[in-house]
Amino acid sequence: MSLDFSEQSGKREQGEEDEAAVARRVSRNFLEEHGWLKRTYDLDDLEQECREQWHLARHTYQEGKGASWKTYMERVMRNKLVSILKDQLAKKRTTDRLAISLDQPISGEQLSMKESIPAVGFGDADPLFLFELDRAMARLNSSQRELCALLYLGYNITDIATIMHKPRGTLYDDLARIRKVFTDEGLDHYMT
Repeated sequence: MSLDFSEQSGKREQGEEDEAAVARRVSRNFLEEHGWLKRTYDLDDLEQECREQWHLARHTYQEGKGASWKTYMERVMRNKLVSILKDQLAKKRTTDRLAISLDQPISGEQLSMKESIPAVGFGDADPLFLFELDRAMARLNSSQRELCALLYLGYNITDIATIMHKPRGTLYDDLARIRKVFTDEGLDHYMT
């Protein structure tokens, strides 16, 4: 029995080319869906993350489970990218929660941050509206607040279900709860 090493080498090179092509395609599609990640990651970074994850997980592929090798590779890579997305969303939430006094004057200026920065996303919003919104958001659990943030960023329920790893039915239940809370707080006319 002789082994043809050139044939095995050719298969390995073909597999690596397929891996690179899949990683590039999955990463490109992911960046198109979540464009705001371009500020932190470029295509090459995400592609490298995908290939590293696949290198660690490729031994878990089981041929008899129904998924092809390529499909399984795509799933592993997409799951890695969703993990990166969740980490970035968590970092955004952490950044939003840093304790900085809005009344403290900005260094070298007479104005405070509160006086110089309009409310993000609300422009010259009515202070009563902002108060009611804060009160409504405080009544929601962290998962419901995350759902609100993702909806505000423009994601649809299908994408949110993937990002949050929750069934759409659960998200629709959360939406019903959010609508009830917003209605109770007098914000029902702001909902679409």
